[in-house]
Amino acid sequence: MRWLAISCVVAIAACAEDPGMLPNVPPDEGTFTGLTLEFIADTEVPAQLGADVRIEDIYLNGSLIRAIGDATTQDERPTTGHDHTLHWDGTEAPRALAFEAAPVGEYAYVELRIAGRPRGEPGEAFVIRGEAKVDDEWTPFSIRADAPVVVAEIPASMQLEASRPLTIKIELAVGQLLAGIDWDALPEQDGKLRLDEQTPAALASFCDALAGAFRAR
Repeated sequence: MRWLAISCVVAIAACAEDPGMLPNVPPDEGTFTGLTLEFIADTEVPAQLGADVRIEDIYLNGSLIRAIGDATTQDERPTTGHDHTLHWDGTEAPRALAFEAAPVGEYAYVELRIAGRPRGEPGEAFVIRGEAKVDDEWTPFSIRADAPVVVAEIPASMQLEASRPLTIKIELAVGQLLAGIDWDALPEQDGKLRLDEQTPAALASFCDALAGAFRAR
């Protein structure tokens, strides 16, 4: 009877244990447990930004994208991507960037470097298209450049744990990109407002806005 009583206590304890908390249970084969960077916008594109600006298309070339943390000091290759297209329009959004071999640890920030492609198409660092109201008339605009290198360092402070996936969402503040542009001051060519290497002051201001337009979520 004593043996029977002990056996019953052990059985009850085993049944009461949460099956989701069982120790030493490996993840299912094929389950992704690394780090994923997901690129999103804070508003759907195309978008109306206030009364005087519409944005139709955003293209950025992520020439270098790195997730950097305490475990990546010696070797950042497992968490680095190159020439990753970031494109938002009515039919397309950027694909995520997955790092299956990302080391476990805290990821302090994500570095996003926007620059042109030395080879291949398209070669621009960025292209943004839309319309702006000038003298009460809607006029198409194009913001594009090949040469600038824009570096955004995006604080994250998120922890990747063993056998558990981590997704860091990198959000673009669409309205912030265009908030400081003086549309009346831009030159017009072939019926289109142009902001590019021929307008260096406006281009430098836009690059500063682009560098500060991202946040991690």
